[in-house]
Amino acid sequence: MVVNLSKEFITEKILAFFPEKKLARKTKAPLWQIVKAIIYRLKTGCQWRELPIQSFFDEVLICWQTVYYYFNSWSESGIWQKVWIQFLAHENLV
Repeated sequence: MVVNLSKEFITEKILAFFPEKKLARKTKAPLWQIVKAIIYRLKTGCQWRELPIQSFFDEVLICWQTVYYYFNSWSESGIWQKVWIQFLAHENLV
């Protein structure tokens, strides 16, 4: 299954499963772009420092540490795993 990680797809299919109050701190960058960068990192296995930040963030330039902060925060709290389980079940991929 090939998935186009567009803004609409991430917002409707992935961010919809995130609990509103658990999204962590405010950031200048939209969350859908942060999620896209995290998915890229998970898919390619590149080092966090090697994320091509400019290709994910058009209007606001953030550092790789911000992307890592969100991934780490969501992973430690269990949100990332719950979101993926719900997403996969919703899309009938499990």
